[in-house]
Amino acid sequence: MNKIGIVCICIMMIFVLSACNSAANDEDETLIAVPDQPTEEASTQPEQNDTPADESDDLADDPAEDNSDEPPFLKTLRTGVYGYDMYMLAIKDDSTAEGDSFVYSNGSLIAIGVVDDGELMDRYIYNCETHMLYWIFDEDKQYATKEDCDFWHKFGIPDFHAGFDQIGAGTTEFEEETFDYIDCVDCGSGEEVVRILIKDGDVYAFQHNANNWAHNLYLTKTFSSPPTTEYFDIPDDYVSLTR
Repeated sequence: MNKIGIVCICIMMIFVLSACNSAANDEDETLIAVPDQPTEEASTQPEQNDTPADESDDLADDPAEDNSDEPPFLKTLRTGVYGYDMYMLAIKDDSTAEGDSFVYSNGSLIAIGVVDDGELMDRYIYNCETHMLYWIFDEDKQYATKEDCDFWHKFGIPDFHAGFDQIGAGTTEFEEETFDYIDCVDCGSGEEVVRILIKDGDVYAFQHNANNWAHNLYLTKTFSSPPTTEYFDIPDDYVSLTR
């Protein structure tokens, strides 16, 4: 009878956990823009994740999935630890936004910077676990924060940190050249399609739509890990603007 009782308790726990997971997945996401004058209180430093990136269940590859033919940088993106410099060209109707920037991921934090003539203009840190966005003003030694930020939609960057699933491949004409491409859905949104253009055997550009803007993200340099750690930190003497 004791064995039967233990089995029944285990089955009940499985049903409870399944119900909790279903409820969490049904929550609606809200698009949130970074405010010009933040009003919410937040912590002073991004929280680091002590778990190494290659031990994270969320970022681990499916053992049954064969990615051996993927371009090298695509394999790097799957690890959740990567870096790339890029030139962005975004078009919406008659409006155009363009410029240089970088995206570095250390497995738990994302650092993004906007660069003008080689000079860092704006810097952001996003915590993938807490969904807290830090907007850094290095010149003034200040920073602002935003909780529950939909970082990926705000910045128009594919959520490769959450992983991605391939849904198609082929060839396409772009800028009077023929490219191989891979279409994938980022696992962060579960619906946003990103086209990855391949040139000389590796990733050349990302193409996708975000916030009604058509984005072309040309990768100018890629890294198997962030090339520097300085952009992931907020110095202790920086003052928070969020109250």
